[in-house]
Amino acid sequence: MMKRTADIVVGLGFGDEGKGSTVDRLCRASISRGTTPLVARFSGGHQAGHTVVCEDGRRHVFSQLGSGALAGCPTYLGPGFTFDPIGFLAERSKVETLGGCTDVSVDPDALLVTPLDMAWNKATSGNGHGTCGVGFGATVERDLKVSMRVRDLLHLGVLRHRLACVEDYYRRAASGRHQMEVMSAILRDSDYLDACARVTPMIEVRRQSSPHFGHVVMEGSQGVMLDERHGFFPHVTRSKTTSVNALRMLRRWSAGHEPTVWEVTRAYATRHGNGPLPGEGMTSPIVRRNHAETNVDNRWQGKLREAPLDLGLLRYARSCEEADSSSDLERVLVVTCVDQVDGIPTVCDGLLDGPLALATSLGAKRVVSSVSEVGLPMEEPCSVH
Repeated sequence: MMKRTADIVVGLGFGDEGKGSTVDRLCRASISRGTTPLVARFSGGHQAGHTVVCEDGRRHVFSQLGSGALAGCPTYLGPGFTFDPIGFLAERSKVETLGGCTDVSVDPDALLVTPLDMAWNKATSGNGHGTCGVGFGATVERDLKVSMRVRDLLHLGVLRHRLACVEDYYRRAASGRHQMEVMSAILRDSDYLDACARVTPMIEVRRQSSPHFGHVVMEGSQGVMLDERHGFFPHVTRSKTTSVNALRMLRRWSAGHEPTVWEVTRAYATRHGNGPLPGEGMTSPIVRRNHAETNVDNRWQGKLREAPLDLGLLRYARSCEEADSSSDLERVLVVTCVDQVDGIPTVCDGLLDGPLALATSLGAKRVVSSVSEVGLPMEEPCSVH
């Protein structure tokens, strides 16, 4: 009987840890062993920005396709994923041009994002909570009252009716405020329905992905410190970012996959958006800039902020991850962007020699490191003694 395995990739910080490159490397390692894995997105949604750079120079920032697509791996978008049909069409076209795999299955319970959700997000973004400006939080909040799911794509009449309900929801919510933004978005709804009609033949809507895959790489979003339960409210996401949803998905498939959790952190701390960043304002790490850094200054998130690693916060994040899953699971610490700093700068423990010293300080049993955005093969994890 074939042994089934699953690699679950989670970030330990505030996002932007290097989850995309980790997923890509895990996929390529699996392919080199003769197994093409499925990449399953188990948290967050279309707001993701997971960067992959291949050895041949191809580069893409993944949003709604799995970060293994350039390696030739199919994608599954799980229940609760926020699916933006217009954005998906653009990304699918780009990945296809790059020679990536565009085979995508989507759970019927994935949430549909509309132009109204995006417009409402942008119109109300002055609350200081932090946002990417693409309507993720607005979609999740609206869905609590007016649901619109991927299953509705298969029934045009139902889709039109639900979109009308969404329009009414935002008209009522505006009540004199932000009317211009809402009405402008409503005018774009015909384009949205056209995009829905175009996207439906391009995806397979199914309750679960095929459990016959011998290996699954499960791609998380953001980081544990943005989890709606574990982060610093109100600067959190409306999603569970630990491995809890991935493990629930594996149990539902009942295919006996044996999971390994890959816990990802940069060699220094970052935060792109509002909210606390412990260690910020202290002696800043000297970071050698990556010219291809994805997280650039923008209207919604501002500048990418940097700080030394707070080992206490990393220990807390790892404890939250274990509490949501199991302390018995195999775990590997992944330290990315080691080429951008000398050693591992920390808040209270000075400069650590490198990833192995960091793993020792955190109590991790296995560790692997990588450089920033370079498509090199995944090394074998090193055991920590």
